[in-house]
Amino acid sequence: MARWMGADSLGIYVLAFSWSLLLSTATGLGFPAASLRFIGENVGSGNRGLIKGFIRHSRITVLLSSGITAVIGAGLIFLLDDVIPASYQQAMLITMACIPILTLFRLQDKIAHAYSWFGLAFAPSMAIRPLLFLILVAAVFYLQKQLSAGQAMGLQFIALALVTLIQYLLIRPRLARELGSADEQYVRRGWTTTAIPLLITTLFVQYFPELSVALIGTLLPSADVAIFYSCFRIALFIGFVLTAVNALLTPQISRLHSAGKLQELQARVTQTTRLKFASAILFLALLGLFGRTILSWFGQEFVSGYDTLIILAASQLILAATGPVDQLLNLTGHHNRSLIAFSSSIPFAIVLMLFFVPLMGINGAALVILLTALFWNLWLHYAVVKHLGIYPSVFARANRLVDTGA
Repeated sequence: MARWMGADSLGIYVLAFSWSLLLSTATGLGFPAASLRFIGENVGSGNRGLIKGFIRHSRITVLLSSGITAVIGAGLIFLLDDVIPASYQQAMLITMACIPILTLFRLQDKIAHAYSWFGLAFAPSMAIRPLLFLILVAAVFYLQKQLSAGQAMGLQFIALALVTLIQYLLIRPRLARELGSADEQYVRRGWTTTAIPLLITTLFVQYFPELSVALIGTLLPSADVAIFYSCFRIALFIGFVLTAVNALLTPQISRLHSAGKLQELQARVTQTTRLKFASAILFLALLGLFGRTILSWFGQEFVSGYDTLIILAASQLILAATGPVDQLLNLTGHHNRSLIAFSSSIPFAIVLMLFFVPLMGINGAALVILLTALFWNLWLHYAVVKHLGIYPSVFARANRLVDTGA
């Protein structure tokens, strides 16, 4: 896409797609992240009625929220057509259409993840949708030898709609078998008060690349945004490994914690963190050796982002070294402690961005991400040790526990 569209058009597409990810996460209201906790807890206790009620309530809530947001967003784009450049308008309008689909897609991912249906949870988002999207992009470029940001967003919409529908049709019969004829039970207030804090955590942890792009998009030209985003995505190959390893641990956290099996939880966390750290070290070394070559595949103008790439990869190493701190807090009832850390990290990052980006460009943006990752990971690491008695870092022993006094 970088070679076919050029850095300028790719930058517009990246900005539009980043906004679709951010807004669809916001309109999820934290319910996708809450699925891991509530479904995990109730699978362990065998309370199918609460699971059934939660899934129905969360679907209705996020579809209403995302639909209203999409309509309001599209209206604002039409009202501000004199302010928003014409090259951005088509892409941003399609972004609004993507929001309800992406919101439902993300909720379905987490429901499948909570049941440890890893194929349904990760294959659609990490493999099938991107592959289908790239096939459509290649077909359009082959037919007309050009590709605009608006066309790219339109193809993203088609890929998302198809994959979300197929995913829904596959998950529905599985849920029917799991839940049977259980009567729906509702704890709406409890679900909501837990889900909203998790929303802040999800935005910060999983969509920090998109938050960064949305911010630097107001400070730098679209070509620089494209180079920065490409570097971030390459660095997130490390993040892909971290996510894959975390995926094996996450469904177990609530179950082990609620069962009081802290020694087993400590052992699982230590093993997970060591695997993540070793993988991150390996990937960082490979990017150090071959980073310029990889960036040249995007186009020679992208090679200038090598230093940015290494800084962003180093920030992923920090995430690996400190362990699954946010998951441990969020899935054990300490989500408000994560909320405080992330609520403090957002203004911290914004202030640093406003200082470093005009001074150092995309290298400054990468440095801010590294410093912010260090800031919130150390904060949450301290919280996990203090309140759970678990040592999550790479330096912990598998049998090490702390007496929290609880």
